Amino acid sequence: MERKLKKPNKRSVLFGSFASILFVFAVGMSCVFMIKDKLERARAQAQDMRTLSWVQAVIPDVVADISTTDLIDVVDPIRLGTQRPASLFDATQDKQVAATAMKWAVENGYNGAIELALAVNRGGTIVGITVLTQNETRGFGDVIQSPESHWIRSFQGRSLKNPLRNLWQLRSNGGEIDGLSGATITANAVVTGVATALQYLESRELER
Repeated sequence: MERKLKKPNKRSVLFGSFASILFVFAVGMSCVFMIKDKLERARAQAQDMRTLSWVQAVIPDVVADISTTDLIDVVDPIRLGTQRPASLFDATQDKQVAATAMKWAVENGYNGAIELALAVNRGGTIVGITVLTQNETRGFGDVIQSPESHWIRSFQGRSLKNPLRNLWQLRSNGGEIDGLSGATITANAVVTGVATALQYLESRELER
């Protein structure tokens, strides 16, 4: 005799459908959370890159996987001449500091603070420098902030020994640094700020 197939009752059909719906929902939510997590990581990475862009501006060959956790924030109004926090980054090679990048603000610009970034090698020589933000008079501010600014780039290769600390002044003030025609206050602020930063980094190196 042939055995009749037992028809599934309505309850088991409903239960099976409900379980399938739950499974699909769980898989869908898992995918949503995975996508959300990836987007958040991508946003955080993009934010890190923006935050660290100044480092790569003055140390172009710095490794790309640096993190904001590698930055050192310092507030030293006496030695830096500003209450604003400065940021430092030590680039290492073979487990030794090969260069140090620094971002800080100079307070005595013509129209307020000028934010700069520079990097020095282990000998204290400037290997990169740039103006990040400024509110100086149009024309003069553009000149110092332009990536092609010959005046800003002229600081590369200088240190507290080139020229000596007491000669880190504009030529018009008896120093050895060329000025900017018509922008004496702006140029003087940058020169003084760079000399102050070099002196700070030198003292930090001696404290290691």
